[in-house]
Amino acid sequence: MKRPAFQFYPADWRKDAALQSCSLAAQGLWVNIMCIAHECEPYGHLVINGKPMTAAQIARLVGISAKECEQLLSEILDAGVASRAHDEAIYSRRMVRDEDLRNRRSDGGKAGSEFGYLGAEHGRKGGRPRKETGDKKPPLETPLKPPPSSSSSSSSSTSKEVNQSSSVHPPVDDDDSIGHSLGIAGQIDPLTLRAIELVGLLRPRGAKLQASDPKVRGWAEAGITDAQALAALERAQQRRADAGDPSPVNAGYLESILKTSATAGRRGSGKPSVADQNAAAFADAKRMIFGGVTP
Repeated sequence: MKRPAFQFYPADWRKDAALQSCSLAAQGLWVNIMCIAHECEPYGHLVINGKPMTAAQIARLVGISAKECEQLLSEILDAGVASRAHDEAIYSRRMVRDEDLRNRRSDGGKAGSEFGYLGAEHGRKGGRPRKETGDKKPPLETPLKPPPSSSSSSSSSTSKEVNQSSSVHPPVDDDDSIGHSLGIAGQIDPLTLRAIELVGLLRPRGAKLQASDPKVRGWAEAGITDAQALAALERAQQRRADAGDPSPVNAGYLESILKTSATAGRRGSGKPSVADQNAAAFADAKRMIFGGVTP
């Protein structure tokens, strides 16, 4: 089966000194010759009906005069761009070499083994070998750990306690590890634990925070709830989006919004909340529909 296309490398074409020394007309003829040779058998040879093509035949195929074709062919052959076979057929060395390479890859076995074990094992159809799924290599065995010495027993027990706490509230970064936040590896105070929880809640949603930040610890002291923190982050991100600012929300920016929200909450503490207003409206609607009778 004939291939519908052949490989063409523009960089190789431009870097071929012999080809670039030829005239533009000769280069154009050579491109047409390669396209014709792609349809010939043997591949890459200018052969028709088993015989080498003459200059007149090539000229008719590319649409130029026989005299001009002879001149351009001489220019190409003298520069060493094209070659002649033993039967005087003009051929492209690169096309013949690439075809031989494709055939050897498709054959596989010993011919394909020079391209590596994948060429020998999977090169029956040519082209890139199919990627294998699964891991053929056995997993590495986990080395046995020696029992801890008496001098390290206390530190190992402390690390175990820290790891157990981390499994419940995992640190979101090495910079926010419990040991770094405390300055020591030991018991966790409630404020630090709450700061870690807030960071773990907000950072995956785009906030740039660290549990060791004094502002974050201040939120823990102030008793900021998850709902308040999420609402403040959403408001901060909306403000950044409205201003066209792509920078992440940091602790300082969130701090200002949390303070503003707290002040607004104190000023409006005498008014019913939106949730209370909705609940009252729903109760009025039920009374109107059911006439004061609870359904």
